Amino acid sequence: MAAGATTSFGVGNYDALLIKLNSFGDTIWTKTFGTPGNEGFYFIQQTNDLGFIATGFTSSIGNTDVLLVKTDSVGNVQWSKTYGGSVDMEQSYCVQQTFDNGYIIKGVTQSFGVGQDDVYLIKVDSVGNLQWSKNIWRYEL
Repeated sequence: MAAGATTSFGVGNYDALLIKLNSFGDTIWTKTFGTPGNEGFYFIQQTNDLGFIATGFTSSIGNTDVLLVKTDSVGNVQWSKTYGGSVDMEQSYCVQQTFDNGYIIKGVTQSFGVGQDDVYLIKVDSVGNLQWSKNIWRYEL
């Protein structure tokens, strides 16, 4: 699997992109996810049900939020969620499925905490509903 962004096709300036490859590097399928704003994926992982979970960012009207998209095994969206504040910027760089089939997301936030790219942790259930979020000032680490 490969995850990223494209400006070649899709709905917006940048659209999030997933590409499924075989062992020879040949494309099996390609999917884009987007709005009239900008979207991109930084990380993708296969899930327990053989689908995929991808995370990155979505932005519109000057605001950037965490984007989390769950797909089935052929890239069809099962659900999509965004997380973040009403101002500034949030992005996610990693997601991991948890023992309860939910997800823990790691990113950065400028909306919460001291507003200087604090670490942003988000825990969601198996369908992306927010369970909790925490920001950690980066100098606390």
